[in-house]
Amino acid sequence: MTKLFFAFIGVAVLLFFAGCEPVSGGKYTPGQHKSSAANASNTLQASDFSSEYLTGAALVYFSKPGCPACGRQDPEYQKLLGDMPAGTRAIKVFPYMVDLDRYGVDELPTLVVYRDGKPVKRFVGVTSASRLRSALESAAN
Repeated sequence: MTKLFFAFIGVAVLLFFAGCEPVSGGKYTPGQHKSSAANASNTLQASDFSSEYLTGAALVYFSKPGCPACGRQDPEYQKLLGDMPAGTRAIKVFPYMVDLDRYGVDELPTLVVYRDGKPVKRFVGVTSASRLRSALESAAN
């Protein structure tokens, strides 16, 4: 019975760290689950991002290593980087880099287009490079 219990715990731990799951908000802490939407200001904070991301149009890609959906988003993000609209920027951030509660991120991948530090368009889940580019172009104009 003890071996079965430890086998179950081992599988549960592996599944927890291997998959993409709703994030707990804040700096990522395994096992912490709470809704962040109510606490989010969503405005880019100077303490998290350099000033170049606080003006004009910018895409922030919230991702996590080991997240299967994030792995499927990465090629689309790379395509976008190869064909960025003029005057726009993009940055990929991980849960240990910023307070996810502050940005209203509950699931990964989440991609948010900002204009002058304020969110104008949010994508949750795998999103094509063409949709992201279109949203960035709209934010830039």
